[in-house]
Amino acid sequence: MESITAGVDLAKLVFAVCEVNAKGSVCGRRELKREGFHAWILAQPEGTIVAMEACSSAHYWGRQCQVHGLITKLMAAQFVKPLPPPLGKGICALWR
Repeated sequence: MESITAGVDLAKLVFAVCEVNAKGSVCGRRELKREGFHAWILAQPEGTIVAMEACSSAHYWGRQCQVHGLITKLMAAQFVKPLPPPLGKGICALWR
């Protein structure tokens, strides 16, 4: 199975997820509510890297990811920048 890295933009109501395959191509973008994000975590294969901006809720979701065998990467805010519209639409570029 191909390795996947997912960048997650956490918010109060809707979480934006951007999935990138091993070649660096975007293979999926979606916006999920809390319940949907938890279901998404359960559907990911073990070893998937989930990157998110470090904030209070990121620690909770990071622990939830680790319980299900995912690798969590938390990044400081200075390393996260929003994409310009129309690419952005709530999804942050977690890697530069």
